[in-house]
Amino acid sequence: MSKNNQDISFVMDLIKNNYQLLKDKENNIDNLIVSLDAAFIGKSFFFNEIASRFHNFLKSRQSSFPIDAIQTGSRNDNKFFKRLESILLKDSEDDSYKLLVAYFSLNEEKTSYIFKLLSPSIQNKASGNVTFLNFAQEKVNIEQYIEEFLSQSEIIDLMGRDISTLNFEQIKPVMERIFNEHYDQIGHFFRNSYRVVKFINQLSKNEKNEDLNFRKTYLGILRSYYSESVLIAIYYNSIFTNKGLGYSQELACSDFFGDETDLTNDDPIHVRKDQFYFGSKDLKTIKKLFISVPNDSTETTTNPIDIESIKTAFDRA
Repeated sequence: MSKNNQDISFVMDLIKNNYQLLKDKENNIDNLIVSLDAAFIGKSFFFNEIASRFHNFLKSRQSSFPIDAIQTGSRNDNKFFKRLESILLKDSEDDSYKLLVAYFSLNEEKTSYIFKLLSPSIQNKASGNVTFLNFAQEKVNIEQYIEEFLSQSEIIDLMGRDISTLNFEQIKPVMERIFNEHYDQIGHFFRNSYRVVKFINQLSKNEKNEDLNFRKTYLGILRSYYSESVLIAIYYNSIFTNKGLGYSQELACSDFFGDETDLTNDDPIHVRKDQFYFGSKDLKTIKKLFISVPNDSTETTTNPIDIESIKTAFDRA
């Protein structure tokens, strides 16, 4: 067998082994996407920030709550009293978060339109919590505090913002946190996939393989095994996490997420446009960093990819 055929056989074995690993990790990738959806779909990013501030707001209003009624209720072992006590007197961020979701789901005039723009995983937190919201309203007039909180100018501004207004520095820590939370489950797949891409790149530099368009062919075969969700996960891992930087460097000018023509189409082949969280900013970033043939010399970069070049590409998109 010639050296070239040996290379091809070895690459195909790597790709098949990577696919076997992926099959074991598909549910973990899906869980990662659910977490990303919860952070970045529609108004979700801003709602999460609002909910965090609401928790702190309630803590700052503790002195005005009817303490006796809350503590008496808890001694009667009522689960709703215990939840209310945990929100108002202790430090239950999760329950205060669910309380605000329930309020957003019910309030037609002020907030229901925002509720419809939240991820399904956030919306689901309203289920089962509407009864608790009504209980809290009866006992401590909780909506008075919610409405006072929502009337603050900075909260009104947050509710009015669009995800496209976020810059790289605002997105990166959230992406880092989410990928790190899932890294024990998906890290092996990302590392293995990165090694396959790196080996293909190394072989493509061999003179014999250049005539075969080796890199584009075998990166394309690797990509064909990946679902849309996997490609989305690889893309955001590559540009927004420190661990993914090496992967982004290997994917530079590769057409891995689509070439110039594909990314211009209304219905791209590999990833639908509406699957990207940041819309045109993502597409322009891919064109700047990852396509092989630009329309003009300003559309892509030939310099090595680093955090600063990614930040510049995204923020200028």
